[in-house]
Amino acid sequence: MALFGGQRAVHAFVAAVLSGAVGLLLVAYFWGTWLTFAAAVVAVGTAPQWLPGRVVALRMYLLTSINDGSDGSGEGVQVPNAEIDCDGFRQLYRSKAAGGRSVGAALSDLFWYFLSPGPEVHPEQVENGPKYDQIAVIMRRLLSQEKGAIVEMVQRHAQTRIGSIGEGVNLVRLRDWFMPLFAGMWHELIFGEEPTPEVQEMIVQYAHNVIQTLKWCELRDMPARLRVTEYTLQRIQEGRFRQDVMEGIDMGDEELALMLQGAFLNSGVVQSSEAMAHAVLAMAQHPHIAAELSQSAPEAAYVSGFVSECLRLWPLFGIAHRILTEEVELPTGRVLPVGTVVCFNYPEYHSRGYDNPEQLDPLRWMRLKRSEANYLPFGMPGNRPCPAQRNALVFMETLVPMLAQALDFSSPVLHSRSLPGRGLCAVAHRRVRSPRKLGGGNAAGGQLSRMALLAWDQVDNIVRSIRQLGCAFVIVRDAKKLKLCQRFFEGGEQLLKVDQVF
Repeated sequence: MALFGGQRAVHAFVAAVLSGAVGLLLVAYFWGTWLTFAAAVVAVGTAPQWLPGRVVALRMYLLTSINDGSDGSGEGVQVPNAEIDCDGFRQLYRSKAAGGRSVGAALSDLFWYFLSPGPEVHPEQVENGPKYDQIAVIMRRLLSQEKGAIVEMVQRHAQTRIGSIGEGVNLVRLRDWFMPLFAGMWHELIFGEEPTPEVQEMIVQYAHNVIQTLKWCELRDMPARLRVTEYTLQRIQEGRFRQDVMEGIDMGDEELALMLQGAFLNSGVVQSSEAMAHAVLAMAQHPHIAAELSQSAPEAAYVSGFVSECLRLWPLFGIAHRILTEEVELPTGRVLPVGTVVCFNYPEYHSRGYDNPEQLDPLRWMRLKRSEANYLPFGMPGNRPCPAQRNALVFMETLVPMLAQALDFSSPVLHSRSLPGRGLCAVAHRRVRSPRKLGGGNAAGGQLSRMALLAWDQVDNIVRSIRQLGCAFVIVRDAKKLKLCQRFFEGGEQLLKVDQVF
């Protein structure tokens, strides 16, 4: 089915390109002129700067091609823009017309492909109506725990993660490091008990594959995903899911299993892990902020301000798309037709209306009201915002000071919203030594170690960009071929086959 024959072929493609780069240098050195060799060195040596950008451009082209309106689906518009400012962004997002989730956009086939199995019952993809109303009730009941119980659960799971850090300096990828913590927490939240180590690892493998596919770094590992489906369904059928949650709900076991898997064991694990990875990477690169947070009793308003800044600068959603179900006339007189795919650009929106918007400044929230700022990290109130907002804030505001007091972090890598390197970071127990002294306390040694870490990250950028190049073609081709969203609605809205063999 895949253009290059699947995961092995993508690995082969990466190896071939890297071999080609080495070959280019050798050919230029042995058979070319010094000028040719110098040009080859420059081309390969500057790849970390130019290659990722070119790959991103290609991915955007492929995204455009999957939703170019050629099949009757609506064209796209990204806001805010020169025509629609931040006020217009909010008005359009709040509008009843911007309520479509999946129907009418070929782009939905791509998102359904990423989220499989069960995209048809994922809360982000279900259209407004009775089905979504039932899903919303289930989620509210599961998420409405007492704050004290949530804090206790967070602290318990966090102690286990902190204990996983060995003596001396450890190198971790923060997003991956947090995944076992949140896999355990979300499993406990929905099933009332901690998972076994084997189940925890199974959930992590699944969530990791979903986010890596979303970032075009891997192809889908459907066996890993279906193992979680089978496990969740088995627990439900054995009566090990809270019966009070399902009171008054008409939903089959398979449908419930897919919903719990997608909403909690996928999105919950992934987004919580990314949010905390951003927060810790911010502490690693802003030692004065980390020092404030590591106090024995940091000011709650400062912790909250730090969390808000992390969510503003590195929002979990880069772009959220909605499909217009009614015509919308803009103040300029332009009319957006039914079916238009409106892409709400969170980073752009969060960058407008602030003094020094690129600066991480927790104190700004001592002066600003979140409801009056250009700040929507959990979506627009009134248009189905993230139902786990309260839980996420409790998670972060509990974990941030706890980790700052127990561990020390350092990282020279570029901190961007997409977190391409998954947050490569040095970490050590504060009682042992600071990872800021990676050279064993020697300043020169520490500088060399940081340079080595940065070089490692730059090599990662090249390899990852090449992998994304190969995966992008496979993913878009397969999504276009499967047409999961289209298939679901044309088939009478019956559950799709979880193995997607049609």
